[in-house]
Amino acid sequence: MNTIVSFKRYKEHYGIHSMKNLSSPAEIALQQLGEHLQIARKSRRWTQAEVQARTGLSRVTIRRIEQGYPGVTMGNLATLLALYGRVEALAHIIEPEKDLLALNFDLPRRIRQSRKEYDNDF
Repeated sequence: MNTIVSFKRYKEHYGIHSMKNLSSPAEIALQQLGEHLQIARKSRRWTQAEVQARTGLSRVTIRRIEQGYPGVTMGNLATLLALYGRVEALAHIIEPEKDLLALNFDLPRRIRQSRKEYDNDF
């Protein structure tokens, strides 16, 4: 399944504009995660209806997650990861001990808003 094409059609069909703030690498990562979740489901020979029965998530939500749609909640994603025995991976995505940039600085007590303009184009 080519989720990049299907997601573009999905965005066009539903007029999704929230992707303006999502960088291309983030978009690609979500699509890859969705593909991996779909492979996990299919390798277990489960239909989306069976996943729905096991998790309580709607089939639309399951399909959106598998297509890499950015609007699903983290709770729904965590529910699907728990079903596949991988929910613990969420806690390790950006561990402070492994974040090399964060290790170079002391954690401030308070963070004040900067007056600088940042270019968020990754």
